[in-house]
Amino acid sequence: MSEIFQCYFICIDFIILKIGKHASCGAIVLYCLNLPPHLRYLPENTFIFGLTPPPHAPDMITISHIIEPLIDSVLKYATPL
Repeated sequence: MSEIFQCYFICIDFIILKIGKHASCGAIVLYCLNLPPHLRYLPENTFIFGLTPPPHAPDMITISHIIEPLIDSVLKYATPL
């Protein structure tokens, strides 16, 4: 049985909304880097892990708590090199 190696990119991106006051909203997205670039960023190949609500962007400690379940589930299936 051959092994399959998958490589993912976790992107945490924020957008500033100007609705009255300034507000920041963010998305935590996974992209599979095994796909060719012209397919990688299509909506059907994008996994949205979470959204951060406005009005403020979370600090790094809060983000680490948000993505902890994702990292734990990835490590559960990962094999050491």
